[in-house]
Amino acid sequence: MKKIFLYILAAGCLAGFNSCKKFLDVTASNQIKSEDLLSNESGFKDALMGVYIGMGQYNNYGAMQSYIATDILAQQYKPLVNLSIYFQLQAYNYQHQAGRRYTDMFWDLYKTIAGINNALTQIDKQQSVFNPINFKIIKGELLALRAYLHFDLLRLYGHENYQGRPELASFPAIPYITVYNKGVTPQKTYAETFDLLLKDVQDAVVLLHEDPVYPNASRPANYYTNVNIDGFYNNRNSRMNYYAAKALEARVYTWMGGTANLQKAAQAAREVIDNGMAKLINSSNSGSMDRSFAAEHIFHLEVYSLAIWAGALKSGSAADYNALFVDETAFNTIYELNDPQVGAVDKRQIMQFVQDGNGRTPVKLAAAPGQTANKFLPVMRVSEMYYIEAEYELINNRVKAIQLLNEVRRSRGILKDIPESATVDQVKLELTKEYQKDFSAEGQLFFYYKRNGFDTFRGLPSTIKGDDKLYMLPYPQNELELGNRVQ
Repeated sequence: MKKIFLYILAAGCLAGFNSCKKFLDVTASNQIKSEDLLSNESGFKDALMGVYIGMGQYNNYGAMQSYIATDILAQQYKPLVNLSIYFQLQAYNYQHQAGRRYTDMFWDLYKTIAGINNALTQIDKQQSVFNPINFKIIKGELLALRAYLHFDLLRLYGHENYQGRPELASFPAIPYITVYNKGVTPQKTYAETFDLLLKDVQDAVVLLHEDPVYPNASRPANYYTNVNIDGFYNNRNSRMNYYAAKALEARVYTWMGGTANLQKAAQAAREVIDNGMAKLINSSNSGSMDRSFAAEHIFHLEVYSLAIWAGALKSGSAADYNALFVDETAFNTIYELNDPQVGAVDKRQIMQFVQDGNGRTPVKLAAAPGQTANKFLPVMRVSEMYYIEAEYELINNRVKAIQLLNEVRRSRGILKDIPESATVDQVKLELTKEYQKDFSAEGQLFFYYKRNGFDTFRGLPSTIKGDDKLYMLPYPQNELELGNRVQ
């Protein structure tokens, strides 16, 4: 585990923090004395930033778990030929060596969790070295990040359609690791795992009431002057801020499903919509060059190699077997280009794709011509909160659900509203369309299909059924053998 923590701290070094020299203070066995590093505020700050950098690595959210592998699983791109390095993954051949190359890498998120757990193990012991404001915010971020990463591991390696299969509550879920040691953490049931998830999220929410973005009129004007003298709390949407924790709470409750949980999800989503920094794009907060709709980012990662890594998204020549792009016919269908009041005016298809070579290339993550290279990778956006609230409102207020979806559609430039006479099934179809349109190159569409147990979806070959075999990534083989895991 200490070697794993070294990986996280080394990532922090890449950011150029002042105390990186401490990362080289190793023992005779080449292991960091983490208790020495985590002996003051600056050490905890470095460890926290190392977590974000670890999350932004290529094998994690920096590429594979967003616009490459996870979107390939959602059939976001044109079918690949068997010479492509992604062919086996797109065909869901998870046991093939080429498929396992990608499915196993997501397990690396546990390396980042190890760094979080080490910091959390030390932070309460070291509370006396903190300014109280820093203690609450840093601990709150760490707890929320631990929940965020475990939840995505659950969404990747867990069963599909949890909300529709009550028997799964007693099944073993992914290991939820809250300690920092060499032992093997036993799997708990899904019900127990969701309890752990929600405890981390809700504990984080309480601590993050100290977040500068959380409204508190009783704070004096100079409340953050000393703790933010180095700008550590600037650009809060680049970190797990209070509203990102609430958005995560909304995601978790939505995954759990059932009317009571969907109501809690909608309440959390509404708080983000009403009070959060992120707002739907409009003429005043989004320029013509803002391809990723940055005003909507509840939480994004700063990935400095994003422009290079996102080069996989290109149509290129017919001989470029690994190029990832959207087939022209599929693109026209998804964005409804046959309707001049819907697809033709939708900012998503106008700004976030270019037509070149063999089809449409997603450029949401690329800088517009003449602009500085983009480094912001959105992992939570406010439009999702509208969709989550709409999903709950479909249960008891269909018209309100329609209004919520229309609010997002209008912000994208769509002129034709979903009529208030639309049936529940018609609204569900429109909601699915919104997920397909809004989350290109973000990796969220696969989770939407999985959560709802879609047995088929756009682009899925008719010979393949959407079930656990498709939606559950297999545990790494050594985890099954040495960790005695059950999946």
